Amino acid sequence: MISNVSNVSQENYPSSDRYGITLSLLCGIHCAISPIIYLLAPTLVASWWSAKSVHIVAALVIVPIAIYALSRGLTRHKNKWPSILGYSGSFLIILALLPMWGYLSPLLFTWTDGFFIDASQVGTQLCCPTISKGLNGGMIISLPWATIITFVGSILLCAGHLKNCMSFKCGINGCSDACQSA
Repeated sequence: MISNVSNVSQENYPSSDRYGITLSLLCGIHCAISPIIYLLAPTLVASWWSAKSVHIVAALVIVPIAIYALSRGLTRHKNKWPSILGYSGSFLIILALLPMWGYLSPLLFTWTDGFFIDASQVGTQLCCPTISKGLNGGMIISLPWATIITFVGSILLCAGHLKNCMSFKCGINGCSDACQSA
C-alpha cells in the first residue's frame, strides 16, 4: 500500500515540470512577441501587457513551481543538473524584476537601421522590448536588459524542467546508467 502511494506522488513530479515548462515557454514567448504586439495593438500594451503586476505575478507563479518540481526531482533522482539549470533560471527571472522596484537602474539598448546607437538609462520601459519608427523613417528597436535576462532565465528554467523530467523518467524505469549521463 505504501509503495502505491509513493508511486502516485512520484508521478506528480513530471506534471509540475510540465506546468513549469509551459509557463517558462509562455514567459519567453511574451518577451519575444512584445515588439510585434507594440506595433499591432499599442492599447493592449498600455493596458496590461507590459504592466509591472503581470511580470510580478508570472514570477510568483513560475518560481515556486520550479522550486517544488526541482527539489522533488532532486530528492528522487539525485541528478543536480536540473536544479542547477532551473534555480539559475529562477534567479535570473527574479533579478529581472529588480528595476521595477527601483533597485537596479533600467538599462535600455537601442538599435536603428542595424546599428547599435545607445545604451541609456530610462524610466519608462522597464521590461518589454519595443519597435518604433525613428525620425528618419527607419525602425528603432529598444531592448531593456531585463528582457534579455528574463528570456535567458526562461530558457534555463525550461532546460532544468526538461532535464528533471528526463532524469525522473529514467529513475522510475530503472535506467539509472543511461540517465546519469542525460
